[in-house]
Amino acid sequence: MHYNKVTSNRRKNAAVCLGIAALLTAGSAFLGVSSGRAAAYADTGNSANTEVSKVVADNGSKTTTYYVATDLSSSELKDEIVDQVKEDDSRATSVSIGEDNSLDVQKTGMTEAAAESDGKTVDSEETFCEKVVDDNALDTTIVYNVKKTTKLAYKTVTRKSSALRKTTKKVTGGVKGKLVRKYSVTKTNGETTDKTLVATEKTSPKTKVVTKGTGSVTVRTGKTYTGTSGKEIAHYAKKFVGNPYVWGGTSLTRGADCSGFIYSVYRHFGLNVARIPSTAGKRVSLSNLKPGDIILYSGHFSMYIGNGKVVHAINYQYGINITSLNWGKTARSARRVVRS
Repeated sequence: MHYNKVTSNRRKNAAVCLGIAALLTAGSAFLGVSSGRAAAYADTGNSANTEVSKVVADNGSKTTTYYVATDLSSSELKDEIVDQVKEDDSRATSVSIGEDNSLDVQKTGMTEAAAESDGKTVDSEETFCEKVVDDNALDTTIVYNVKKTTKLAYKTVTRKSSALRKTTKKVTGGVKGKLVRKYSVTKTNGETTDKTLVATEKTSPKTKVVTKGTGSVTVRTGKTYTGTSGKEIAHYAKKFVGNPYVWGGTSLTRGADCSGFIYSVYRHFGLNVARIPSTAGKRVSLSNLKPGDIILYSGHFSMYIGNGKVVHAINYQYGINITSLNWGKTARSARRVVRS
């Protein structure tokens, strides 16, 4: 049953093929083409049977001879050259061949195989078109659209604003402009003969505005702040190691006590924590500390700087210094003011 179905399909396909062949033969007869000529068209894949023409290009100053596998006329070959140039260069808007230039197409009666066995170099139509242009065998004039782009630098302006916290900044703009010049360039045989500016387009640069903060915010309980990292705060705090301890002091250079030290470090960044920062920011676990966190002890405060270390104003003997987290007092809790 399966064999009969396949056989039936093959017969149907064969019938279709015969029908197509009959239509082709009828079409050839209608157009006045002999069956032999139709067979020749069907055999175009065999380049050895292609007829060769001798093509002589003359531009008035030199004559160049080519052998080309073509049956096109002189005017048709010129059109092919123009089309080939446009295809090879998308910038070309127009292509022309010198009016006093000529192409003389002569039938040789030889196939491509015969011409090559006779020592002739036979080119395809595409190769011939490229050679004519490369050899300057004909005066080929090409008009191009060319763009030249120049980047335009932007200015930088620095401003201050109390709307931003100290040590923070906001940057806007800073976009380069662009000047585009469009030219019409004419080249004959590769040499520029004319260059005309046809249009100019300008995109103005956008000034870079750097706004630096001069303001501050009051740190609230249960809230953390962005714009400054905890590492930045911890790094700043370590700059004052070695300075003295002063009871009730808030000077990072002349002396501060434990809470005054924390208060002044954060104030430098526009973050006003309470003089006694027991409720500043959010409470965090001692097992999840990050640089900048405030550590609370019984009657004392320090700042975590990473790797189990803290910086703090200890006492009159040690001043502002770095110690381990549990340096002699046990840490009870921690507060986080900034989101790192």
